[in-house]
Amino acid sequence: MRPRLEHLSTPADASFRCFVRSDRAFAFEWHYHHDYELTLITRGVGKRFVGDHTASFAAPDLVLIGPDLPHTWLVPAQAGAMQRAIVLQFAPAFFERFAGMPEFAAVRELFARARRGLAFTGTTRTRAGKALQAITRARPAQRLPLALAVLIDLAASDEDNVHELAGPAVDPVSDPAGERRIDQVFRFLSEHARDRISQATVARQAGMTPGAFSRFFKRTTGKTFVAYIQELRIAHACERLIASDDAITDICFASGFANLSNFNRCFRRLKGVSPRAFRDQFRHTGS
Repeated sequence: MRPRLEHLSTPADASFRCFVRSDRAFAFEWHYHHDYELTLITRGVGKRFVGDHTASFAAPDLVLIGPDLPHTWLVPAQAGAMQRAIVLQFAPAFFERFAGMPEFAAVRELFARARRGLAFTGTTRTRAGKALQAITRARPAQRLPLALAVLIDLAASDEDNVHELAGPAVDPVSDPAGERRIDQVFRFLSEHARDRISQATVARQAGMTPGAFSRFFKRTTGKTFVAYIQELRIAHACERLIASDDAITDICFASGFANLSNFNRCFRRLKGVSPRAFRDQFRHTGS
């Protein structure tokens, strides 16, 4: 199965992405992206796939993934429980800001090793887990030093607590021509997903007919255009439900939905719970 490219965009007010993923189950979504990703599964039992590596795991599970390395977690639904993960994503430009500093020599080596995927165990995982939980509760201005401290700690980890995942024969995925076109589309959608946009409008941005664009988008992402837009809007709504006390109606319209009933129906279909239950459950966990 060919992995799909996932386009990631860093928020305008931050130097990296930090979010909590909470769903009834984590489906098998074989994908890759150009960013480094640190994932801590805090609730869930399932299988981890990184390159040619496959292994069973139970939370907590801490993994650092390098750019263009295919990966996914498969976590089945469990009655009465939401699966949960904390995710940090760093664009290569983030790393380049610090790469030349002598203090970051160990982090530079860590990121180089991450191109095959690294799993952390033992006391390293325990310390990082507590720090990542703190990052999710911190104000935006406090997150950067906390994230850098996590990376420095991982780089200094005892080798017994660091495990390479993918084999040396695994090559990063590359499709420059297709990636340039879909990157252009993703950039446009990340800026306008909450606006009223049509597939024909985005097709023109990509220099394609609506029919050709529809086939290209489904082949590249594995999703229809409408489904992808809904996921972007629900993801924005989840961030606001977690990070603010805004009224659900306000979040609905700010996320690009035209009416509350459609928002609630779409949210429940993608997240398995209502927006209010999602907010309550997140706060109940102390996150």
